[in-house]
Amino acid sequence: MGLCQDEIVSQHPSITLADVYAALAYYHDHLQEIRQQIREDEAYARELQAQTPSLVQHKRSAPKCQQLSAFTWMKMSVAPQSSLPI
Repeated sequence: MGLCQDEIVSQHPSITLADVYAALAYYHDHLQEIRQQIREDEAYARELQAQTPSLVQHKRSAPKCQQLSAFTWMKMSVAPQSSLPI
């Protein structure tokens, strides 16, 4: 975040300066474990992204006729009953 310890305390009144130093001490004592966990979390996020197709990409790659028919369907679903052909 780029904040010094005093700025953290002033922006988060429920945290004491001792809390900030305790968190920094924990971070420095467990730096490799924390970085490893971050790498694992990022790898898991990439794996999920690869398994989950993007709806935006899907819409962009859909043929125009599909996009038009979806738009037409949406338009018809909100149209008043009297304007629908019999």
